[in-house]
Amino acid sequence: MKAGSIVNLVLIIALSAGLTLGSFTAFPKTDVLSATEGDLQEQLESAGAVRVDGRDSVSLLEMGSAEWTWNSEAKTVETELANGTLFFATLADDFTVEVSTPFVRVTSQNSTALVRMSESGEAVEIFALEHPSLVTFLLDGGELNSLLIPTGTSMKVPSSKITETLGRLRLTKLTKEFPVFPFETAELTEAEQVTFTDSQAAYDENSLSFLQDQQKDSHFGPALTGLGSALNKGYSLFRDTLTVLPSAENRLNEAQKEKYLVYGMSNLLFGDKVTGEKWVTDWKNAQPENSQVEAIYSALFFALPGDDLYLVKEAAAELLYPQEEPLVALRREFQEIEGLLSRGSLVEAQSAYQKYQDKFEIALQSGTLDDEAYLDDISREYMLLELLLRSHAVFYTGDSVKLLTELETKILSLAGSDEDLDEERQAFVQSKLRYLENLFNFVVDRKIAVEDASDLANDLVAEAEQYLGSITSEVAVRSYFQTKLQEYDLSIQFMNSPEFYSYDSFDEGLKDYQAKVDDLANLNEYIQGLRSGEESSATLTLEAAIAAVENDLRSNGIQYKEVESLGDSANRLFQIVSGHTGGYAFEANYDRETKILYDTVVEGELRFSTGLTLENANSVIETAMKDAELTPEEEEETPVEEEGSSLTEDVAISRVEKDFEAADLKLGAFTFDVVDLEENTFTFEGVMTEAALVVSGSYDLDTGLVTEVLWELDGEPQNFPDIGLLGFEDALYATYQALTAE
Repeated sequence: MKAGSIVNLVLIIALSAGLTLGSFTAFPKTDVLSATEGDLQEQLESAGAVRVDGRDSVSLLEMGSAEWTWNSEAKTVETELANGTLFFATLADDFTVEVSTPFVRVTSQNSTALVRMSESGEAVEIFALEHPSLVTFLLDGGELNSLLIPTGTSMKVPSSKITETLGRLRLTKLTKEFPVFPFETAELTEAEQVTFTDSQAAYDENSLSFLQDQQKDSHFGPALTGLGSALNKGYSLFRDTLTVLPSAENRLNEAQKEKYLVYGMSNLLFGDKVTGEKWVTDWKNAQPENSQVEAIYSALFFALPGDDLYLVKEAAAELLYPQEEPLVALRREFQEIEGLLSRGSLVEAQSAYQKYQDKFEIALQSGTLDDEAYLDDISREYMLLELLLRSHAVFYTGDSVKLLTELETKILSLAGSDEDLDEERQAFVQSKLRYLENLFNFVVDRKIAVEDASDLANDLVAEAEQYLGSITSEVAVRSYFQTKLQEYDLSIQFMNSPEFYSYDSFDEGLKDYQAKVDDLANLNEYIQGLRSGEESSATLTLEAAIAAVENDLRSNGIQYKEVESLGDSANRLFQIVSGHTGGYAFEANYDRETKILYDTVVEGELRFSTGLTLENANSVIETAMKDAELTPEEEEETPVEEEGSSLTEDVAISRVEKDFEAADLKLGAFTFDVVDLEENTFTFEGVMTEAALVVSGSYDLDTGLVTEVLWELDGEPQNFPDIGLLGFEDALYATYQALTAE
């Protein structure tokens, strides 16, 4: 040994001993496959199964047959599946798996899946167990097209459907040809279930063992502040000065990098995030060997946002993938969100999704994804994201679905022909409908607040209607879409109705609500007729009608002091005086024919602005009052419920709206308020005439006169004489022209 080498070796040993750093376990830098790579091909051929480092695995289940090839350069297990079922799990990215048949290939993407060949060999079924895998359709050895199969779904691929046409299909049509369906564990054979369970157990054991090893061999490093920090800096200077050979310096540097990593993980695991982050940053800045980075990244496959060691995994990813395609990086984050949801970490999943959304929006705005070549890739990500978001109530907010809208806009900008655009728009409408269907069920299960759900539902309906209106071709599903959107409009109304939570079944409740809406229309028509002076013949005497009402009330658990007729000729309408139900006092009017309570006020403060069906009144009132109960601290600041307009007021305003419509005045431009129901007087405010004049005033429903009119000319208020509604607009416009002509 040369003298210089001996000197350096002695110095290194002495310095290490002098500072009593002790021994520590650095993470191995060897390739995870290097130790078994020579035996891997043989093991696959003989056993039909392999697991590397106690993590990633691939196995051929009983009675199956396949040909195996280990591609060492690509770190890929290539499998030609002849029959049976093949299972793969590649969460740690120790290797990739490609499962090929004559007509379809399934490629792992840090995912777990089952690929099942039918006994006849004429069909393949794929089950995506954890994270999406790539399904590529093949014909005569050539690739036609590909799809991602989302987590928790299965896809069946018959060989008979593999034709050249697939190569020309857009993804939206391709997904219709090869739809995916959620599956239950019971759909897997016992052997398939056992294999999957064993794989999960191996991953759990591996991650637990790793954490235990790190905790057992923890080293927190020299102090970063105070005297310890000064001594450490002195040691570093002394070491650098006395190291005389480059080879020794390199060994020192590599050892130091490993120490940084151990120091960082130790501090993070024991709760010192600040110190841990500092050491991890030092490790990253030291540019460790790629093999070490790959090893630690694979070992931390289990780390997710919010975990102690996720910071290390992030640093490793930055070193491994410094300049990668944005969609590739986003896919990793997408899978982490899936992992958090699977774990039940909803808060962390929301936070991770927000970061994912922000990064995706930056990528969209940067122009990087503006090339048409990205269309299929963006579409695949959209499909995965759309399913993920609508499957979890935690993402049912306007802000969460905003990214979907932005992706839709990008896809339409890249789609090309009108036919392609229409195809995409149909798919987006279908997406909104699926979202809405899940939304209502989530509200029933109280996973989403009604207020939040209402805002989102209205946005989804509006977007769907916009896409539907933009479709240029006459499509067969148009009428279906229109019908469904009308149904969802009614569903939104039902969701906001007081009786919504009276039903365990959404469909049953919606059916009853539809009946109530029809009954309310009947009641509205009847009340309007009364105000117009129409008379209806009574089918019961007043005494018999009162007896029928009293029987209705008693049968539905309603107590009352008195039932008084409202004086209509048909003996339909009655006032319930001093009603009681569920321990709460209320006043209401009652329609004997539709059996609806309207203008209901409970305990003198809680007003229901919509009618209540008598059979639901007890539970609705009780639920509403319990929900409205406040703590003493909240009571002073928060009202029980803001009063809405009564049914009678709504009916009266609807009559005013009809009068304005008959006068060719645009309803959307006006708002109306009740002044006096007895006198049938109202106020209005809005914009009218071709000059868009701002106008306000009073309207008498009985006389048809417009009075107390004020209108603006160049920002100045102007008076206007009383006039009949029918001639109001023409007269006002003539006045405006005369004044402006001057």
